[in-house]
Amino acid sequence: MANGKIDLLCQYIENSKAKNYPIKNDCLCESTDFIKNGYLKMLAVILQQAGETTDAQVNIYKRILAGAQSEFTAEDFLRMALSIEIEDFVNFTGECKELSLKYNFVLDAIILIGLKEKKEEQFRLLAGFCEALGITKEEMRYLAMMAKAILEMSESAYVDAYEVKADSIPDMVFQGYRCLIAKSCICSNDNLIIFQSTCAEQVNLRMLEKIRTSNAPNVKLINVEINLNEYYMCFNRKASVILESCVIRSGNKHPITFDNCEKVEIKNTEFMDFNSRTLQIENLGSLCIEGCKFINCKYIYDDRDDEDIYGYEISQWMELGGVIYSENSLKNGKIYIENSLFKNCGGINEWDVKKSAFISNVKCNVSNCKFIDCWHSCAMHGYEKIDEDSFARTMFTDSSEAINCVYENSARFS
Repeated sequence: MANGKIDLLCQYIENSKAKNYPIKNDCLCESTDFIKNGYLKMLAVILQQAGETTDAQVNIYKRILAGAQSEFTAEDFLRMALSIEIEDFVNFTGECKELSLKYNFVLDAIILIGLKEKKEEQFRLLAGFCEALGITKEEMRYLAMMAKAILEMSESAYVDAYEVKADSIPDMVFQGYRCLIAKSCICSNDNLIIFQSTCAEQVNLRMLEKIRTSNAPNVKLINVEINLNEYYMCFNRKASVILESCVIRSGNKHPITFDNCEKVEIKNTEFMDFNSRTLQIENLGSLCIEGCKFINCKYIYDDRDDEDIYGYEISQWMELGGVIYSENSLKNGKIYIENSLFKNCGGINEWDVKKSAFISNVKCNVSNCKFIDCWHSCAMHGYEKIDEDSFARTMFTDSSEAINCVYENSARFS
């Protein structure tokens, strides 16, 4: 009887491994039951195509299920896979063809196949899935390199894969595997440094300083949450800088500065509660801001009005650039802002000096963006007053262009 109890305990521990070490897939967790169950059933089809599966394959498959938070067991899906219908394949690939989840599926499939001696029929089946899902040759090359890095548990191979990254594939696709590979939140080679945190506690000044002083010409920050406070975050003379799915708060003293960088891309990132300017760009090749949020980014400053020798005010309605600023706006390349939100953004002057182009003093091409409660105001004598109406009271420069934007309680665009 005693041995029987011990055997039950050992079995429980063995069965709990997947739950204790899930391979997280947030996109799959948030999917409909149809897509989630179809995804896991189709993986089981690929897993069983070559006949008998290995323990390693089943264990990884169970961890994928645990990360998906499925109500069914691995045994359930393996049974379902044996009765697969052509219609199931057509419906699943049709639903997923336009979703980024298809990249997770192909990556998971390559990893499961790679855990065993390769079988020709499994690759043919996977190729059929890739064709039905619309996976390109460039995307497949990247996914294969990333799967190889994961199977080898190699940090250097992981960074090498990023160097051939297909832009169509979101960085967050590999988040569930990344923590298995990297020993720290920073991975690098001579050409690229990647800062991809798995929890907020990993982000500290030492890590940020390592990124800032790195000699690698290309920098990526992925899923990083940063509270800047008084830290000066500057990227200088980089070939490319990419911020993706980050949250950056509390720029009280310094803007995030890009100086002499060839290309900057900021995607799905939130900037919150900046009292300094938010972004400062100098001699920039190009800047693309896509799917971002700027919340409570109001440049608070003290700019007293001056007069020239004839007594005329000379600083009224000068261009401010409270969110995006350059000391020499003409020495920058194209700036694109797409599908982004600006809420309660602009500037607050301690003196009654009005400003123009109070969001950006650099020419911008803006499309499908929303502006809510964006103003410039003065804060004299204990109360805040929005600048008086004028043709000069604008958020962007005269040379900027806007297409299909929405404005709610905000100043004119340009």
